[in-house]
Amino acid sequence: MKPQAQLFPRLWVAAAALALVLPAGWALVRVAARDADPTAALGVRLGMTASDVRARAQLPEGGTWSTSTTEDGTLLLDWSHDDPTAFVRDARFEVHEGALVAVRASVRDASRLPGDRQIRSAEAVADARPHDDGTTRYRLVARNCPVHAREVAEILASP
Repeated sequence: MKPQAQLFPRLWVAAAALALVLPAGWALVRVAARDADPTAALGVRLGMTASDVRARAQLPEGGTWSTSTTEDGTLLLDWSHDDPTAFVRDARFEVHEGALVAVRASVRDASRLPGDRQIRSAEAVADARPHDDGTTRYRLVARNCPVHAREVAEILASP
């Protein structure tokens, strides 16, 4: 047998091994980096549809949803909870042109917020500020939304 003929089966096995290992490795990286996603908060990710937000939001049991719109066409999905001991007291999800562009929440314990609370990435900005009522006001805003451009600039200018 020629040396070239012996090399072909080895290359095929190596290619097959890579085809199996690379997707599995990428999946592991994505799972490990899930908390590091700068566009995610409370179980939702910027860019989701309103129905995805309602289905995937990770909020305490027993809250209520309400919906309204603003003059510029932004759909507001508001969630609130009457229990003052709940981790999330209230949350607002703002959907503009069919995509989630902002998440706002009042939380009791800021240390339970996922990831970094002071985000400055190419996709989003976020901050968390203590409020007089003892809660922390958290906001995550998409940088590419023209409706929120002023707020993005304000977050970027804050310490």
